[in-house]
This record gives sequence, structure tokens and C-alpha cells, in this order.
Amino acid sequence: EKAESAKRGDTKAIEASHEKSAREAVGDLSPSAFISQHAPGNADVTQERSFLQAVRQSQAEAQHAVTARVPSDDFAHMLTVATHVVRHIRLTPGRRSYPMPEGRRIDFRRTMRRSLSTGGHPVELARFGKRKHQARFVLFCDGSRSMATYATTFLQFAYALSRQAKQMELFLFSTRVKRVTHALRSVRPPQMPTFTQLGAEWGGGTRIGEALTHAMREARLRHLNKNTIVLIFSDGLDSGHPDELRQAMRVLKRCVHSVIWLNPLAATPGYEPKARGMRAALPYVDLFLAAYDAASFYQLAPCIRPGRDWVERKQ
Repeated sequence: EKAESAKRGDTKAIEASHEKSAREAVGDLSPSAFISQHAPGNADVTQERSFLQAVRQSQAEAQHAVTARVPSDDFAHMLTVATHVVRHIRLTPGRRSYPMPEGRRIDFRRTMRRSLSTGGHPVELARFGKRKHQARFVLFCDGSRSMATYATTFLQFAYALSRQAKQMELFLFSTRVKRVTHALRSVRPPQMPTFTQLGAEWGGGTRIGEALTHAMREARLRHLNKNTIVLIFSDGLDSGHPDELRQAMRVLKRCVHSVIWLNPLAATPGYEPKARGMRAALPYVDLFLAAYDAASFYQLAPCIRPGRDWVERKQ
């Protein structure tokens, strides 16, 4: 027992000596300064600081929840715009055929049956065709500080679209993303939806790539298909890494019929998409348009046609 006690005493003495040596080596340096001096490279230190800054920013934004309201001004006009968009956008035809007065193919069986009432003369041809699928819309609204002037107008368009389209999803994003489709479906005109408990999804910075990646992992977006049209309403001033946005756009483009980027700044004379976020996303955008009011949203329908060569690129 005495030998074991002596051994434990020697171990404690060695640990105390090591701790004293470490304190002398560090001196008066703070932990962050010590890390900065002993880190293997500047890149690791930068990543560590960026991570800590992101954590602090997210915590601060979560403590200041805000509310976004959809304006009611000229909503009847916006509803007309949404009706026009939904009615004029029809994508790939389905597999089943249906009787159609203006169908592309003649239904000989129905034609012969009709001819019995006219003495066997086929006076009226019966036709059939395939119905085109109604598009499914997935909308992403940039709620960052730089988009504060334009975001509520797009939210009004999204609400009007939700009243006309059978399938529609809406996401708000800033430094985080949030699905808010339920807020659109929970009210009926003349009531206007209100988006509550928005933290880092509204009024902060912009991380488009992270928002798209997270949204595509949601259960509601697992069934993206060739009848889905994605509308991204953003100025492209992204604070995230361009590679993350590039990868998200690449995956998104493979899954859907088309990706349409609506940028309110594009209406400015002399505008060029020089922001790094915009440059990263543009190769995967099918249609790049200026959009900031009801008239510009109205122009969506003529630009979208069935098929993979459907779009007249405007960049």
C-alpha cells in the first residue's frame, strides 16, 4: 500500500509539472491567440474563426424573431397574373389518351359509331389526345436585407400562385431556410398570410447554396420530377461558398423541368451579373429574368414551353 501511495504521489507530481510547463509556454496568451500561434496553417485558423462567427450570428438571429406580412395592395391583379401563368404553362403530356374535340389523332371506333346516325357517313370525326400535366411550382424567396424592398411583392405572387396551382411549395431563406407553404394554405382571400417566427430565415445575410441543399433533402422535395418548375427570387448576392451553390444548382437542374432565376436588380440599366453567387449559378439556370412587379411575373408564361428545348435563354 505504501508503494502504491508513493507511485500515485509521483504521478501527480509529474502531471503538475507538465501543467506548469504548459502554462509557462502559453504565458498570457488567450486560447484563441494560442491556437493562432500553434495552428498548422492559416487555412485551419480561418475555418475555425468562420465557424465560430457563423455560430454567433445564428444565435443572435434566433433571438430576434420577426414577422413577414404579405401586402394586400392590388392582390386582385396579382391573382389574375397567377391564373394566366398556371393556365398557359403545361408540360410533358401524360400516357393516357382522352376524347378531345381538337385532339391530334382520329378515334376511328367512336367515329364509326357516330356515323350510324347519318347513314354510315362519317360526317363528324371523333378525336382524342393526351392531356398535358400541370406544372408543379417550387419557389425560393430571398429574405435577406438586400432583398427587403422586393421580397414582399414576390410573396404576394406566391400566395396568388398557391390559390391557382394544385401543387406549390414556398421556402424563405436568408442564412437558413424554412418551408412556409402551410402559411399560404391556411388562409383564404381577402385574408393575407403572415409568416411568423422567422429568425435566420429573414432579414440577415444570404446563403443560397445551403438553402437549396437543405430544401432538397426535405421530405416534401424528394419527388422532384420533370414537371417541376423552380423559381428562385434573389439578387444573387450570396455570402456562402460558390462551390456549394454550384453543386446545389447542378443537382437541382438534373431533377426538374426548369430552373428560373428572377432577379429584381436585372431591370437596372447597365446591370451585369458579376456577383460571385450569380456567376456560380448562371450555368445551371434555364431562364434569367428581371422580375419586381406583377407585369414582369406575367411574362413567365410565354417563356415556358414543353420539352427540354423549351426555353429562349435570356441572360
